[in-house]
Amino acid sequence: MTLPELIRPTFVSMSKDSRINEQWLEGKIFDDPSLLGLGDLVVRERQKRQPTGGRLDLLLEDVQTTPATRYEVELQLGATDPSHIIRTIEYWDIEKARYPHYNHIAVIVAEEVTARFLNVIGLFNKAIPLIAIQMKCVEIDGKFALLAARVLDWVPPGIDEGDGGEPADQNTWRTKFQESMRVFDRILEMIQGNDSSIQPNYRKAHISLISGGKVSTAIGFTPQKNAVSTWFKIPHDQELTDRLDEAGLNVTADGNGVYRVKIRDDDVEKRHELLRDLIQRALKNI
Repeated sequence: MTLPELIRPTFVSMSKDSRINEQWLEGKIFDDPSLLGLGDLVVRERQKRQPTGGRLDLLLEDVQTTPATRYEVELQLGATDPSHIIRTIEYWDIEKARYPHYNHIAVIVAEEVTARFLNVIGLFNKAIPLIAIQMKCVEIDGKFALLAARVLDWVPPGIDEGDGGEPADQNTWRTKFQESMRVFDRILEMIQGNDSSIQPNYRKAHISLISGGKVSTAIGFTPQKNAVSTWFKIPHDQELTDRLDEAGLNVTADGNGVYRVKIRDDDVEKRHELLRDLIQRALKNI
């Protein structure tokens, strides 16, 4: 068997090579957003003018999430610098304020993300959804290739796999949220219609379930004033997402296998079959 030949690439400094400029890099990502390694994104706008002045390099969107997720992308040749980081966050904040019905994530793309600024970005990342991508350029046989590495990722807030903090008396929930707890009771009845052994697990942070003596967060509840914010751990399914949208349910899907639905009193009757489908799918993960 003949082994494949190995070709050694030559790294090209995009900030110093006269053949390359930021517009060239922007154009390549505009033509093929997958170069960033952020998934199947579409370009919404290039060089988007901002109300405060300046232009956002690229506005990308992931239409597979509900609501859609927008990425405010700023590019920089060479190493990261303070002004570039500030501009990235500023444009993200402007877009988030103007279009609150989308999820928004700031993305800084630089040829080199230095250790110093990686630490600074990491501090922002705790409060701001921020991704840092280090993009290198290599030359092989006279042709260029771009290599992207995500050096700082944003981890979306997840559901606490624990038991939701200290135990809570169910009467505390019922006294505080009397109306929505009636909705919770009806949803619980639907769950127990599938498995009568499942019981509620009342905690201070939320209400989860107990199945077979173990706490499960396959389905969980946070009663609110006029609705029950309910999550269902279900792998993302576009057909399901479309059905939820068509039914007019207040729903978000984070792309990580969790659907969050605000359920009101009339939803239990009007969307009974759809809610039953959500419950049955989620109980497979209990």
